[in-house]
Amino acid sequence: MKQQTNVWEVVNPLMTLETSYIPNWKKWKELWQSPICSEFRHSLLHFGFDIGAYQEEEVGRLCLYFDIADGHRSVGWGWDLPKEIDRRYDMNLRTVFGREVDGFGKIRRIIAEKAFHILCQRFFKNTSKEEDIPSWAYLVANPVVLQKIIWFFRLDGESIVNLPHLSGNDKHFAEIAEKFIYDICVMSWECEGFYSSGDWRSLKEDSLETFRKFRPNMVDLLYGIEKLDVLIKLDKRFKVDEVCMKRLEELAMSEDLYLPSEDSWGNSFKKPRDLEEACCGGSQAARVLLILKSNQKVRGRLNKLQENAMKIKELQEKQKKL
Repeated sequence: MKQQTNVWEVVNPLMTLETSYIPNWKKWKELWQSPICSEFRHSLLHFGFDIGAYQEEEVGRLCLYFDIADGHRSVGWGWDLPKEIDRRYDMNLRTVFGREVDGFGKIRRIIAEKAFHILCQRFFKNTSKEEDIPSWAYLVANPVVLQKIIWFFRLDGESIVNLPHLSGNDKHFAEIAEKFIYDICVMSWECEGFYSSGDWRSLKEDSLETFRKFRPNMVDLLYGIEKLDVLIKLDKRFKVDEVCMKRLEELAMSEDLYLPSEDSWGNSFKKPRDLEEACCGGSQAARVLLILKSNQKVRGRLNKLQENAMKIKELQEKQKKL
């Protein structure tokens, strides 16, 4: 008869295991690339931003999360299964990701979705207590990061590829991501004022040029979240240049708009012939562009009148002195 172990003599199982931890970002990446279970990769993503990393590694970490999260809303991840799984049960895999998972494709999508959620919580959300400088400002000012952001939130027709719908299950994360997109777009113009006032003196001098370079891409982002109206407000202080105006025109003229048919009764979807027709069809890009052109024209005329008035005043003062 087997003798029972005294409960007071039981040793905590942790005391018999070799304990280690992830000391740095290099080790984290090694674990990510190793042949581990999907559940472990899912967990690695959860605390990836808490792992110690050098400044140059922070950019690489952020870009990796963007790469992993790309396509998290897509359904085209494949249906492949490991060879050891019985094909009779390939439609009913029981995993921690759900009772029924259609192959590893869905698991990959769930992991990609996890990466997006972490980006929302640890990068997109502004946690700074300073009013002028968001917590993400210094990384966004890096041209590599900014280009990766623009790639991740690229346009597909009239919508943004990796941005969830505000009415969907990911509403909370969609709101965080959309606010982030809006804020970096506005910042790409307002940073002119930040630099002149010295609020961003700790950023690199070439950061301003980086934002200027990518402003046409910001027009695409604002178009995707239907917030192009903010350009009218920004134009009052920081003129929207010809390159951005050209991009607005391209977007307006590329839309299929619901307009009256020329050869039959009723309306049909078609490309507009000019900006006025695009505006009539409901194009936000066309409407904003027409307002910008009108405002800049009027502002130019008023500035000219003001300049002439000042010259006349100067001449009158000189005449008085003579």
